[in-house]
Amino acid sequence: MERRNFLNVTLGALALAVVPASVKAEDYRATKPAVWSATHC
Repeated sequence: MERRNFLNVTLGALALAVVPASVKAEDYRATKPAVWSATHC
């Protein structure tokens, strides 16, 4: 039982760490299209 709780906490922490990063990347692409296209010329 303790091991299952530990896995749930670990997965929850990973999800919380990954979601903001992906949201930031999406916001960056959406709000700065000029910068995004300039870096990929």
